[in-house]
Amino acid sequence: MKKIILSIIALLVFTSCSLLRDNIADVMKRHDTTPPILAISLPSDGADVGGVFILQGTVSDTMSGVDKVYYSVGANNYKEAVVSDGRFQADVFITNYGVHTNYVYAVDKAGNKSTTLSFWVRR
Repeated sequence: MKKIILSIIALLVFTSCSLLRDNIADVMKRHDTTPPILAISLPSDGADVGGVFILQGTVSDTMSGVDKVYYSVGANNYKEAVVSDGRFQADVFITNYGVHTNYVYAVDKAGNKSTTLSFWVRR
């Protein structure tokens, strides 16, 4: 009988801790009004690139956490970059020769959008 009671108590404590953790995450999301911080490390502004280049950078959000990072060549057709451990990366394809302005922004789990960063490259 003692084992059954102890098992039930352990289950209740585990469930309560899980619910508390989930509730804290929900509260953080609701009260998070701070956008993520984004920085581009590659390529440098004005770089000469081939038809494919690697876009890399860092992204952080101390409240709800980073949800996604988006990039585009030109101001439309945004695509999602891979985000992992505070870094983001994408293989960017450019088919036309010339100067291309590119844009990057991040969104956190509360829906806050970072400042959109821009950089240009020449193919």
